[in-house]
Amino acid sequence: MLRAAGFTVTDLHEELGDTQSADPLAVLGADTCLIEVKSASGAAPEKLVSHLQRHVETWPQLRPKQSANCDALIVNHQHRLAVYE
Repeated sequence: MLRAAGFTVTDLHEELGDTQSADPLAVLGADTCLIEVKSASGAAPEKLVSHLQRHVETWPQLRPKQSANCDALIVNHQHRLAVYE
């Protein structure tokens, strides 16, 4: 979905390792967005926001020369649907 919307997407799990970062980094024009993707079968619990907050806080140490000017939490209710494409 992100690529279909025109974003350039980098899978940070592949690039930095599973424990280092959130899911994709999405770039569109001058905007760089850190994205955390979580799945939930019912109502999304508020605690999912903490995963995104942790990512935003650690990003400057992981990529000091690449700032992000937005962040987003995507809650996927369709567990087998790819959100990057």
